[in-house]
Amino acid sequence: MPEDLILSATTVTQGDSLTFTGPGFGAGEDGIESAIFSSKITLDFHTADENGMVTDTVTIPHHVEPGEHIFRLKGEAQVHLAEITVLDDDDDGGDPGHDHGGRPGHDHGGKPGHDHGGRPGHDHDGKPHLADTGGDRSAVLLGGAAGLLLLGGGAILLTRRVRRG
Repeated sequence: MPEDLILSATTVTQGDSLTFTGPGFGAGEDGIESAIFSSKITLDFHTADENGMVTDTVTIPHHVEPGEHIFRLKGEAQVHLAEITVLDDDDDGGDPGHDHGGRPGHDHGGKPGHDHGGRPGHDHDGKPHLADTGGDRSAVLLGGAAGLLLLGGGAILLTRRVRRG
């Protein structure tokens, strides 16, 4: 039985599959997490076989930054780590920050302002996300709350004076 995590490759391209085998987990242990780090990206959850071995395949998401990363397989009492290199899937020779056709602000399919699947409001894996409006209104909200507190305090003082007077 192998003692360490075994990977099908240590260099992968965004969107590629990565097969792994990790020993030492509990027999039938469920919820074993595979993830990539520098910023944590959970890939999937896996179940060990009756010998405590996990063998499975995950896909490296397109939004994983190219570069050096740590692949982690983590269960209740067992953690395996391996270094991997993720390469950019943009091998068309186009300009950085442009789609495969070299057009700024377009996705890989050439659709303006859309993700890889061409659906507005979705990330590269097709999951919906909120728009980044760039507005931070926390100061306005804080000022409004302070104003309401002052107004409420003034109303209390006015009520007391009217009752006394």
